This record gives sequence, structure tokens and C-alpha cells, in this order.
Amino acid sequence: MDKYRWSAFYQTSLELFLQSTGAKNIIIGGLVTDGCLMTSVMGMRITGIIRLSCQGYVRNDL
Repeated sequence: MDKYRWSAFYQTSLELFLQSTGAKNIIIGGLVTDGCLMTSVMGMRITGIIRLSCQGYVRNDL
């Protein structure tokens, strides 16, 4: 699925896909994409797809 903005939900069919598959657990990851990760998780929270449970890890030696 292609995305053209920071959020994976903005102008994509991701929300519809997740609802149609009955997804119960979603893992989001990325590399050097903290803004995209944050806006995508916020999008899931706003649409009611998830009850927020997050863990983060930052590696500064890359």
C-alpha cells in the first residue's frame, strides 16, 4: 500500500483494510521515521482502531 503523507491513514485504504481483515494486533515499526510513526499511531487512535499501547526504542549510534 502506497502512502503519500506522514500518516499511513491519510488518503489510503489502510483503515478499511484493517477493519475488513479483523486485525486485532498491529505492530508499527520503521527506521528514521519518528514523525511518520507518530502520525500513523495517532491516526489509529483517532479512528478508534487501537487502544494505545506503545513502547519506544531510540538507537543513537547509527
